[in-house]
Amino acid sequence: MSPPDQAFVYVDNHDTQRNGGVLTYKDGDRYKRAQAFTLAFNYGFTRVMSSYYFDQRDAGPPHNPDLSTKNVTINPDGSCGNGWVCEHRWKPVGNMAKFRTAVASVTEISNWNTDNNVLSFNRGDRGFFAMGKNSFQVQRQTGMLPGQYCDLISDCKIKVDVDRSGNANISPADSKDPFVAIIA
Repeated sequence: MSPPDQAFVYVDNHDTQRNGGVLTYKDGDRYKRAQAFTLAFNYGFTRVMSSYYFDQRDAGPPHNPDLSTKNVTINPDGSCGNGWVCEHRWKPVGNMAKFRTAVASVTEISNWNTDNNVLSFNRGDRGFFAMGKNSFQVQRQTGMLPGQYCDLISDCKIKVDVDRSGNANISPADSKDPFVAIIA
């Protein structure tokens, strides 16, 4: 593999999502997991896709009747409208960008754990990430200093209490988004 500082990493782009064989927004939860992991892991320079719905390989972006593009409507729930997917606004994607920024100076991965179908690891004492296929409740070594941390995925609706030994009970706020990400 290329050295991390020379690698460009992405799950999909405008070309690959139309060629098949890669995960796209059409893959729902599997796509969210791939994007979240890509942003949590310590390899490469990441790119996040933000696209529009399409049924045909050569379909162009949605547009106004006057042919101007970028007619993106933001719905009350934060999602996009008018034919735009806006993957960058999905909590496991957009909020993981905050995680990646917060842990950017830390290259080490510690406490790698895959027990009970939950993948988790920490990036030094700067951040901890966990994800599952479904909702979960596990105790994990976070590598974080003792204290209470805001879960980025839930927009801080839940807090994660890390004890003196660095352990915490980890459970996502929403079963539809089985991710937990905390940062110092």
